[in-house]
Amino acid sequence: MNQGEMFLSIKDLQKLMGTQWYNSAQKRHKAIREAIRPGKKDLTIQEYCDFISAPYRQIYKELRGVPPP
Repeated sequence: MNQGEMFLSIKDLQKLMGTQWYNSAQKRHKAIREAIRPGKKDLTIQEYCDFISAPYRQIYKELRGVPPP
């Protein structure tokens, strides 16, 4: 599996946003997906990193607790 195939869940986004509010993370997740491609149903960690200009390795490690494979 390549790094672009690791999906970012709404709960992952909650963690990255530092919020306990699921609805806020859900709206942000949808807004990012729609900005990338309208009608898009999922969001990869790589797409998220590209969208916010963040390093993939850092975000992956923050979410999963280990460096990416």
